[in-house]
Amino acid sequence: MYGGSFNPPTKAHQTIIETIKQLFPRDQLLIVPVGNHYHKQSLIGYHHRKHMLQLMDPSLEVLDIEQKVPFLGTIHTLKTIKEMTKQQVGFVVGSDQLKDIESWIEYKTLIKTYPMLIITRPNYDLSLYVKKLHDLHATYQIIHMHLDISSTQFRRIKDEKLLHPDVFKYIKKHQLFEE
Repeated sequence: MYGGSFNPPTKAHQTIIETIKQLFPRDQLLIVPVGNHYHKQSLIGYHHRKHMLQLMDPSLEVLDIEQKVPFLGTIHTLKTIKEMTKQQVGFVVGSDQLKDIESWIEYKTLIKTYPMLIITRPNYDLSLYVKKLHDLHATYQIIHMHLDISSTQFRRIKDEKLLHPDVFKYIKKHQLFEE
């Protein structure tokens, strides 16, 4: 499961998705955008974020689990997916998110129960967290990527080169992220 706000989905998200599909061709990749109930500044509507993900890659399986209920944490989403699919479930996390993982709902149970695929990000020292993950008996695999693109960066500078062309056109058409 690759969750996130995707506010908007960037070329970095697209590259991560393509890389995961290549590295794990037999696995099913499920994309789970946070719902409108998630408390994040400048979060645009769920339907826009889901539609942009599908414009970026029409083959994506985008689930609306977090849109249907108030946000109950990644662990709840993973439990729900596991019950739905009857398959082993893991989750993708950017190394930048590890700095806050102790604030996640039931984080110790989460990282002991569900394997993580950690995507490195520039300017985030993963070594600061690896020992902690090891001490907490987390199962994880690291994918080294050097993608210096973020949704925050796009919202700040509005550079269309950071997005898939169809996503940028959609944003312009619907006048999204305008202050």
